[in-house]
Amino acid sequence: MAQDGYYKIDFLLPTNQDWADGWVMGTGEGESFEPMDLTDCTFAMHVRRHAEDIGAVMILNSVNGRIGISGDPNEGAVAIYVPDEQVQRLAVGEYVHDIVMIDAGGNPKRFAVGTITVQ
Repeated sequence: MAQDGYYKIDFLLPTNQDWADGWVMGTGEGESFEPMDLTDCTFAMHVRRHAEDIGAVMILNSVNGRIGISGDPNEGAVAIYVPDEQVQRLAVGEYVHDIVMIDAGGNPKRFAVGTITVQ
């Protein structure tokens, strides 16, 4: 977890290929790991050059299909997919991001922050 209580997820992106990443949300570790039920959940991720920037250089969300549930919602898998031509619009360097999950009741919860390093 990051110092502010959120998970820290860092990404490394080459500029010459699609951005395809993913993780499984849940509780416990190893054999006691239980995936989270993501039924009716949506996701949003804002990518900014600096944390204090108001505007995002890239927005990923479940509506535009760039971040969302992957496969069976009961298995807790989340995937990111951004095609190469959109990744190439980012200048080489470091960016910051935050990821918000909106649960089935419409309640947003920020659960991850981190960096994106574009090479």
